[in-house]
Amino acid sequence: MDNMMSQQDQGQEYAQPQPQQNSPQGSISPANGDEKATTGAEVEYQTQQLWYWVEIAKPFAFHNSNLPLATASHLSEIYLSRLPPTNDILPTAHTAITLTLLSTSHLLLRYLILGVLFPLLRQWSTNPTFHAFITHCTRAQRLAFWREKALTTPGVLDRYLEVLDTMLDRKWVYRGDDRGDMAARDLRSKMQLYLLWKFVLSADEVFMELVMRLDYEPYNRERFHEVYYPAMLPKMMAINRDPSIVPFLVEPRQWPSKSLVEEEVLNRCLALIGRRLE
Repeated sequence: MDNMMSQQDQGQEYAQPQPQQNSPQGSISPANGDEKATTGAEVEYQTQQLWYWVEIAKPFAFHNSNLPLATASHLSEIYLSRLPPTNDILPTAHTAITLTLLSTSHLLLRYLILGVLFPLLRQWSTNPTFHAFITHCTRAQRLAFWREKALTTPGVLDRYLEVLDTMLDRKWVYRGDDRGDMAARDLRSKMQLYLLWKFVLSADEVFMELVMRLDYEPYNRERFHEVYYPAMLPKMMAINRDPSIVPFLVEPRQWPSKSLVEEEVLNRCLALIGRRLE
């Protein structure tokens, strides 16, 4: 991922999850009837916008539980290379864009952990029966329980994954048919297991590192957000080395993507990340 590429290959390197050149779902057909050309023009326009590369960075942050500096720097270079030659690019532009990608990716991770997983598990733990059960489970039993909850409780995986909807084509991932060639079916199956195990392993870390603390100390927002949350991030970054998920890892470049970033979806995802966390 960190290998430098030629300019003509750079867009393709990040073309997964970068939108592909096909008709965007729900888009309006162009007046001249040349939908393919119009879609190409729209993709070209989007790739010249900084917000687009912020969205491109999100899958890498999700995958690694961190946006590596080298990846952020590389994405910044690609973005700058796609700007029209008439644009005046300041010497500090690369650094500023890299920092923007890093900061917005940190917001995504904070949202997933403190805005989705922690409130969800904390709510479940208010049930005395659940709490008595889960606190006496082995790790293997907990993982099996989180997996069952993800698969059987409506909306749980949706809440966890919806912030990725600008790039990840979840409708394709969870489509209940066998359309497509063998490679597509294999990717769909692998992607489902990858996302499931991401949730399961992330939920277990959040439960052990944050929710269990509530058994012996009252909730203090500043302490949980500014002390315990940063302290648990190395364990989140180690999730991809867990044997449970290793066979199903799907690099962001391989993710099934949408043709274009839809404005409505973008605004919804930005609103999710921007809302005040507990």
